[in-house]
Amino acid sequence: MGLNQEQKELQKELKMRADAFVRLCEGLPKNIVAAWIKLVGYIREHCYMDEKWDGRELTFCVENKPVFTMILSPEAVIVSFMDDNVECVALEINSPESVDGVITIIKEGRFPGRVLPDDDVRVSAGGGRCDLCLHNCSTIKKQDRRVEMALGFAKYFGDGNGTNEYVCMENNADCLIRDIGEGTPGLSADEVTHIAFPYWWIKSSLNKDYALKVKPYLSNIAKWNGIEPDTLQLPDCELLPASVKVIMISEVPPKKPDDGFYSGTQGDGSPVLTLMHPNTEEPSSFVDSAVPESEYMKSTLCLFGAAGVPVKNMRDILEMGIYVTTAVKTPKTEYTVDPEVIKAHLPILRAEISLFPNLKAIMLMGDVAKKAVNAITKAETKKNVIPSGATGRLRHNEYYWDGVRVFPSYIMTGKNLLIEPFKRDCVANDIRRMMEII
Repeated sequence: MGLNQEQKELQKELKMRADAFVRLCEGLPKNIVAAWIKLVGYIREHCYMDEKWDGRELTFCVENKPVFTMILSPEAVIVSFMDDNVECVALEINSPESVDGVITIIKEGRFPGRVLPDDDVRVSAGGGRCDLCLHNCSTIKKQDRRVEMALGFAKYFGDGNGTNEYVCMENNADCLIRDIGEGTPGLSADEVTHIAFPYWWIKSSLNKDYALKVKPYLSNIAKWNGIEPDTLQLPDCELLPASVKVIMISEVPPKKPDDGFYSGTQGDGSPVLTLMHPNTEEPSSFVDSAVPESEYMKSTLCLFGAAGVPVKNMRDILEMGIYVTTAVKTPKTEYTVDPEVIKAHLPILRAEISLFPNLKAIMLMGDVAKKAVNAITKAETKKNVIPSGATGRLRHNEYYWDGVRVFPSYIMTGKNLLIEPFKRDCVANDIRRMMEII
């Protein structure tokens, strides 16, 4: 079911309005536009209100009753609070910092609060809120929801595509990411929820103060891509996404979960401490004895040490801004990894990579990691980021994916690595070159 002629005309009109708002913002000082986006974003996130936009003035309404207005001008954003349709407070803001005073007034007001689910949140591989998206496979009930999405996109994004362009690719799509305060004003409260929110959530959560628990997040990604999380070995750590500069992607997790990178660690990557009395070996409260290093961590610490980077545990590595994961989340069952398993786990790896807004380097530790990342980049750019060839030759060239340096290297796990000086030295040298970047 496509758009009929009347809907096409409406879509065209909405797109023209969105384009006009973009042109308006382009002619204004950046600090004014940033203040507008911050305040509109805050209101949309916290208050359930309809918007009315006349091309210059934005009015927020509760049950069709104006409660405050915002005027966008070259000198300032003029905010007026209303009481029975009469202006009672007027403020001028000209920078994102000056928005905080207005937010304080909003917090003290009795505006209808927005309530959204925050547990077991459904997200796409790109980080979009699938549970709020009108076009998600599980939420779409009938074909005319595509019309609603198409018209909503034209109104908010200025995107005038037809209904068939909006297809949920089994939750694997790298959904549009926008600041919720961007886009054309004049949305209804429901349009904010279903058009703006799905493509804003992950961006808002990746601010510098947000601590992400990786395992629950990736468990959701797995679940919504048809993979039972209990069958996977996922990184069990808590980190600040904005602090991560490097991803080291190993091939597969170990057969024994206790031998993994994050085995025997607390959620933040620090080692679990067993408190033991030195003589009786009974539990005590004054002697710390760290759990033994896992097999994967033994080789990892050896490689970092050979590179001249002193680390004692996974927390030290995370605090340097280095996140370690595997391309595939289940152990090998044969000598080689089944290509279908690599393909099935791509949405999880893609979600991991998209978590980090300040990424500078990706290290591909082995052929499985190289194949997985090549599959992701080929889907996006129509070509592999790493060409075919022997790792020994490829290591000496520089490769980039969307401005991020990609290092092809050797596998970083396994007891044999510790007794193979050539490969160990090559990996150590790659780690040194990576450290120069961060």
